[in-house]
Amino acid sequence: MAAAKYDLLIEQGATLRRVIVYRDPNGALIDLTGSRVLWQVRDHPESATTILSFDSDNLLTGQTCGPLDATGTIDFAVSDEVTATLDFTLARWDLIVESAGGERDRLLEGKATLDRGVTR
Repeated sequence: MAAAKYDLLIEQGATLRRVIVYRDPNGALIDLTGSRVLWQVRDHPESATTILSFDSDNLLTGQTCGPLDATGTIDFAVSDEVTATLDFTLARWDLIVESAGGERDRLLEGKATLDRGVTR
């Protein structure tokens, strides 16, 4: 299944939170028990440097991920303290789900845009 197009708007200085429900082509929920969620933002796909990186198995300070279970729900957040430090205009991002067996599906891809904050 090809990755769905989803443009990510990141508001600088605000918590970034998304809830995604993963379903198969027939609409049935995909069991995420034992899975891992990875996503990254980069200037361009070939860039060696990440702007923002997320790994549900290795969360960094300011990152959270809800339980990956039979509900097919991916609930992740990046704190306002982290988004306040971001400095880019337009980049690319994608999200991968790795099953307990190691199979990877690229679920989402698109542009990532930073909406710069004013209030400090």
